[in-house]
Amino acid sequence: MKKLLIVFILSGIFGAAMAQNGKIEKGATKVVIETGKSKEENFKLCKKILTESEIMIESNNENYTIKTDELNTKKKNYIYYLTFFCKDNSIVVSGKSKSGISIELYGVKSEDNFETIVNRGSPGSFYGITFTEMVTMAQKFGYELRFE
Repeated sequence: MKKLLIVFILSGIFGAAMAQNGKIEKGATKVVIETGKSKEENFKLCKKILTESEIMIESNNENYTIKTDELNTKKKNYIYYLTFFCKDNSIVVSGKSKSGISIELYGVKSEDNFETIVNRGSPGSFYGITFTEMVTMAQKFGYELRFE
């Protein structure tokens, strides 16, 4: 019984370490950039990196949030935008995306709406492509990443 308990505890510890060290869990909707800086420094850093990447942004100085204009993915031209919430020690990146496809069938039109970017599906799917774009942007900061 003790051996089983030890194995269970160690597998939980190693599993958590794997999730934080590069393995991206399915269902993750956020990328956390671990900077170790104050929220004010993170806010300045975020604005700097996004403007250097020639991305138009809207910023809110009161709650340290930055939202990008709508962007297009490199593959398949999906539309997305990212939101950066700057906190002490980290920047939390999340986003919304849409495929740009509307369907009309028998006079009923289904509009395409923005939905949360989430890590699911295959790498070449709508979800995989948009999540990869979010991770790629977070990697530009040059800090350790964590996924939630």
